[in-house]
Amino acid sequence: MSQRITSADRYRRILAMIPWIVEQGAPSIGDIAERFSITQDQVLADLDVVLLVGVPPYYPDDYIDVVYESDVVSVRLGDHFRRPLRLTATEALNVLIAGAGLAAAEPENGPLSRAMGKLRVALGVPDGAIEVALGPADSEVLATLRSGQQESTSVEIEYYTAGTDTLSQRLIDPHRIYSAEGHWYVAGYCHRAADQRVFRVDRIRSAVASAAHFEVPVHVPEPTVFEADEAKRRLVLDLAADAHWMGTTARAEAVERFDDGRRRVTLAVGGRAWMERVLLEAGPDATIVDSDSD
Repeated sequence: MSQRITSADRYRRILAMIPWIVEQGAPSIGDIAERFSITQDQVLADLDVVLLVGVPPYYPDDYIDVVYESDVVSVRLGDHFRRPLRLTATEALNVLIAGAGLAAAEPENGPLSRAMGKLRVALGVPDGAIEVALGPADSEVLATLRSGQQESTSVEIEYYTAGTDTLSQRLIDPHRIYSAEGHWYVAGYCHRAADQRVFRVDRIRSAVASAAHFEVPVHVPEPTVFEADEAKRRLVLDLAADAHWMGTTARAEAVERFDDGRRRVTLAVGGRAWMERVLLEAGPDATIVDSDSD
């Protein structure tokens, strides 16, 4: 099943891609694709977005320049992007709030936390004055997962899969911990599935560090909000106006709009229980067009 990448995920990837290309000088499109675990077509699409990045008054020299020479790419930053950034107090506070959210998933004394500490001092904001809620999660479970990620130690978890309404015991290698769409997730290698999986942290009933260690992969897949054991089945619905919200969920893989206001959405189905909940919630505003679910 293809993994859906949100616009926020792509935004972060592009922000990481620009300085990496500048540092490398003139990497090939293939090297960029390998570095960021995406296809070459995705690289080209991201670079097309970079060409639109500039600063007022938006003269030609005010934009980032992307130069293609055969199969290699170079990025040229204008003087506006080379000067040290000067923030207003409001902008700095927004950076601090955003950083506080990101730092919640980072080591307590990591580079981001230290940078946020310096920014707090500059703004005169007391430590602990800003609290960012990123979603419900058991603090002990989250701490165990973070420790496993930092020490490359596998973690034994008991996990509830909502789509099938089942509990399972798993041994996972936590590669990435992140918050998305109001929930905490851990992504990594699941030994039971023998593949990469994503788990919602508030559905982990228990987490215990094991004695097993794992090798951190060179390329960690981009974060998604699909959970473990997502089925490869699809549900196609016609939606009335009041149910258009279903086309904006993480499971929506395709949305077709009709002149009469209806929308036809293709959803990835996580299981019969999940599908029943969705149909009950949508009620008469959703009509099943096609389904390969039971």
